[in-house]
Amino acid sequence: MLLIGLGLGMTGITMTSGAGNKVIKEIHELLANSFIIIMVLHLTGIAIHTIKHNDPIGKSMINGQKCVFTFQSTKIPAHRLSAGLFLVMAVCFGTYLLVKFDTESRTLSFINLKLHLSELEQDKFKYDIDKR
Repeated sequence: MLLIGLGLGMTGITMTSGAGNKVIKEIHELLANSFIIIMVLHLTGIAIHTIKHNDPIGKSMINGQKCVFTFQSTKIPAHRLSAGLFLVMAVCFGTYLLVKFDTESRTLSFINLKLHLSELEQDKFKYDIDKR
C-alpha cells in the first residue's frame, strides 16, 4: 500500500512536470485504481477480523489502546502519545493542503511546486508549460 502511494506520487509529479506521456498517465491511473482496491480490501479485513475474533482492532488503531485477552500474561502498552502526535500531524498536513489549494484554477502550491489537479487537454498542457 505504501509503495503504491509512493508510485502515485512519483507518476503524479512526472505528469505535472510535463515529462509524462500517455504511458505514465496509464500507470498513474492503474496505481490509483489499485490503491482504492487495496484500501477497500484493508478495511474489509479489519471488519472481518473484528467480527470473527471479537477484537476491536479498528478502535485500537484510532486510540492506541490494545485489548488484552485472558490468555495473555503481559499487558500490551498503549501508544497514545505517538498516536496523538500522528493524528495532529495528519490534521495539520490536511489543513495545509486545503489552504494551499486554489479552487478556481484547480492547482495546489506545495513546496515551491504548482501542481495541476485537473485533467488538461494535451495541447493546453503543452502551452501552459511553454508559457512559463
